Amino acid sequence: MRVRTSLLSQEFCSDEAGFAPTLPTGYTWARRGTRAVVFQEGTSGRRVNALGALRTGSQPGLVFRTTTDKVTSDLLLDFIYTQVAGLTGVLGTAAIAPGLPRHRPCTIVLDNASTHVSRRIKDARPLLEGLGITLFYLPPYSPPN
Repeated sequence: MRVRTSLLSQEFCSDEAGFAPTLPTGYTWARRGTRAVVFQEGTSGRRVNALGALRTGSQPGLVFRTTTDKVTSDLLLDFIYTQVAGLTGVLGTAAIAPGLPRHRPCTIVLDNASTHVSRRIKDARPLLEGLGITLFYLPPYSPPN
């Protein structure tokens, strides 16, 4: 599926992923006659979440952010606003008002993850669109062809 946008628009495909460097231990081995000892490694604070946005078109590039925090709608909005769209300030404050759009419109393609379709994101869409940032959602099932 191709998103129809202006030639001057920037297009991004965005998603997030989580990484846990500590894998669960399902089994182990030991020499006969000795007790197998499995050291339990604490997983607290070891998970790393990454948000990424791939810019498509004539000037491809990757924008990303890593965090050990949970990926929330507020974190996603901040990522879209500051790193993908390249705007400064805080989204929704009086300092940034609708009518101050980006110099180039921006379209961001998202899947239907719960953080992408939350009430917080739905409420922020009019403000984002006023700034030249459009969120485009993939259909619930997108076959590869």
